[in-house]
Amino acid sequence: EHSGRPVNDKEIQNILINNELLAQEASKQHLDKSEKVQALLELQRKDTLGKLLVENYVKSHPISEERVKEAYNSYKAKMGTTQYHVRHILVDNEALAKQIIAKLESKKATFADLAKKYSKDTGSADQGGDIGWTTPGSLVPAFASAMTSLKKGELDKTPVKTQFGWHVIQLLATRPLEVPTLAQLKDRIKQALMQQDINKYLLELRAGAKIKLPSGN
Repeated sequence: EHSGRPVNDKEIQNILINNELLAQEASKQHLDKSEKVQALLELQRKDTLGKLLVENYVKSHPISEERVKEAYNSYKAKMGTTQYHVRHILVDNEALAKQIIAKLESKKATFADLAKKYSKDTGSADQGGDIGWTTPGSLVPAFASAMTSLKKGELDKTPVKTQFGWHVIQLLATRPLEVPTLAQLKDRIKQALMQQDINKYLLELRAGAKIKLPSGN
């Protein structure tokens, strides 16, 4: 380690010489002969080779501009053009959800109070059921469909069923969504696509290989 200043050629040379001298002395003392050290050296060798293989794969499989554009357009379509400020109450059964809707319609209780009392969504219950500004693409389809069909301030009179339970939904407001431009997201999209490709490559290597793991600790 150093103080952050540039390292000159002489210092690099001294580091390499010191490493060589230390390695030679370690070998003379037979420190490299133990099974533990041999396993560590082999692990380091494989780690280095693996990194080189990934680097080579990245260089030989560049992400095309067309793929980046397609991914961006898909992201843009998923995000939509509108953000929704919505709140909900999540319960276990339809009957309770209908009871809550009836209480809201009769104004016997406020949405916030009922959310704090009944909602299983602890993340939003303390906020009176408010989940903030969101987009349809970030929600499960049934919830998103119900939310986008409502008008500002409207309470959905029918409970919405999802894999999480039954939702009582109210739309508070909407606003236009400004999606970042392709130029702004280009590097992040390229990185994500390359990681997808690397993961796929690893799965292909796994499918065609037989690996015997060492036994014991």
